Amino acid sequence: MSVEVVDRVVVGTDGSANSRHAIEWAAQRALRDGDPLHLVRVSPSMPLPTRSGVFRAMAHGAGFVERVRERDEDALQQEVARVRQAFPAVQVTGHLHVGDAPEVLSQIAASARLLVLGATGASAVNRLLLGGTVAAVIHHARGPVAVVPESAQESGGDSIVVGLDDSADADVVAHAAIEEARAASLPVHAIHAWSISAALLSSDVAAAAITEIDRYDEENLARLMAPAEASGVRVTSEVRHERPEDALVALSARAALVVVGSRGRGGFPGLLLGSVSRSVIARSAAPVLVARARDSVREPVDREE
Repeated sequence: MSVEVVDRVVVGTDGSANSRHAIEWAAQRALRDGDPLHLVRVSPSMPLPTRSGVFRAMAHGAGFVERVRERDEDALQQEVARVRQAFPAVQVTGHLHVGDAPEVLSQIAASARLLVLGATGASAVNRLLLGGTVAAVIHHARGPVAVVPESAQESGGDSIVVGLDDSADADVVAHAAIEEARAASLPVHAIHAWSISAALLSSDVAAAAITEIDRYDEENLARLMAPAEASGVRVTSEVRHERPEDALVALSARAALVVVGSRGRGGFPGLLLGSVSRSVIARSAAPVLVARARDSVREPVDREE
């Protein structure tokens, strides 16, 4: 079933510093592209009090849930007012949803031009796990999702970096990178990276095979990025012999945006692009755009907590 895409940028907010950073990034993007900005906050269906607030919740009785809803609505409207003041040229709206945050946000992603989320967790361990909400939305969303780390450079980077392979969705990822570069007036740097054992590099037979593989990968990169010329986007590309996630994270230090796919296979058989994307999102210094076709369907999995 086709879903009508609305030309607006949607950003999830929970009042955290990470979500505020994501809102700032999304607002700058909406201003650049002339899109409306829609803030979404999700209030749990059955809110649980904090350990220190248990007795206050008991005192409120049945009114506890209503008070939580009012608090969340007030926080959302304050955030909307703040963004309107900071970006008067952007049309800013907000809506409080009730339900499961990953489910609500995943559904919204299907009809939004872009869903933006803040990278959750300040510690390295938490960022590696991505957080339950972010991980679940990335897995289930049927539209593009951008994840913005709090450490993202305020001044932006000098290129759009895209990781490509020969998977079924590579054309979608390449197209997304080209469109991002066109909108931002930046060049694209496309890479295909695959890791190889040092022992194999010393073999003449293996070296010949690697040369042939690299030639194929270079031709594939050229094919995928060929439409960039018509858009006036400058492209550079390279094949690298290292783990894809390590290559993309290293390049993210100077990138305005890193574009990856949501699934597929790259490098050696068995290396899921989904796991590469997950690692890049957790470690990237730049915002990461997970590009996917609108009709992509993911099998349900248990959400990480």
